[in-house]
This record gives sequence, C-alpha cells and structure tokens, in this order.
Amino acid sequence: MKVALVTENGRVAGRYGRCSELVLVNIEGKRVLEWDEFPCPGSQPGLLASFLSEHGVTWLIAGELEAETKDLLRARGVKSLTGVEGPLEKVLWAFLEGSLRSEGSTEARFAGGAGR
Repeated sequence: MKVALVTENGRVAGRYGRCSELVLVNIEGKRVLEWDEFPCPGSQPGLLASFLSEHGVTWLIAGELEAETKDLLRARGVKSLTGVEGPLEKVLWAFLEGSLRSEGSTEARFAGGAGR
C-alpha cells in the first residue's frame, strides 16, 4: 500500500494548498519499505489527484482538503483522512496501528481500534 502525507516542516500540514511537500510511503503490513519526498505539485485540485494516481497512492493524510479535491481523489481510487495534525512519524505510526481517525476538526484522533 502506498500512503501520501501532506507535510510542512516535519508535520502533517494544516492545508494541502499551503504544504511544502508530499511524503510518499510504501508500506507492507506495519513496515515502511520506502519513503520519498516530493515538492508539492501545485494547489489546483486536479494536480494532486493526478500526481497521487500516477504514483499508485491509495491513501492521502492531510489537515484540510477542499470538497472538490476529495471528489477528484475518490474518482481516482484514493481515500483520504482529513482533520489530521501532528508530527509526521507519529501520524504515520497511528495510521499503521489503525488508530488514526478522520475528523472534521484540525486534530488527529489517536484512539484504539481500526478507524480508517
């Protein structure tokens, strides 16, 4: 599975359009196989959906995404977790553990269970 995280200064960015980079992580089970960083492909919704689709991403983790962006991602088979905030590695670990929750707020929920 390949996961993308919208980042700024080592943290999940509050808003996609203002991020400095995307981190793409190739995961097998609970192991990180590969970690690549890319400059943000631009703030237009179609650019993100195309970029993620071309790189085989199945999940996007971000602070905020516009409704149009979410729709374009869904159309390309990319699921999104939004309302996420925090240090990149902590957020990724919560995702791997199944405890990261998508919220309408700007705060990630690290609760037990399989919440994606």
